[in-house]
Amino acid sequence: MSIIITELLGRAKTGVSVKPFICSTEQGREIFVKPAGSLKRSLIVEWIGGRLAQMMELPSAEISVVEVPEELATANRNPEWTSFQGGFGFGSYSLANRYRDLQSSDIDRLPSSILA
Repeated sequence: MSIIITELLGRAKTGVSVKPFICSTEQGREIFVKPAGSLKRSLIVEWIGGRLAQMMELPSAEISVVEVPEELATANRNPEWTSFQGGFGFGSYSLANRYRDLQSSDIDRLPSSILA
């Protein structure tokens, strides 16, 4: 079952393969979305990596398959956001300011159980 996206809030400042969109779900939660217009390989890699992290109980954002309604995608008028398309995509819930991206300089401070 997918999560329905109800609002496009903006664009994330960071991203490696694709800068995700910041959206709101029907439950009112903020989620980063890589929509159907993103690179298929990127979406698959994100999903596999996210699921592996969850299965290994690593500290990571909750992920979900999301659905962007066609009506929401076509209502977008920002010319820089043309990759925001309707259909299924990948979403990771916002952790707000509780966490930050892991940096290579963090390795020495991580517990060995997580590094394993």
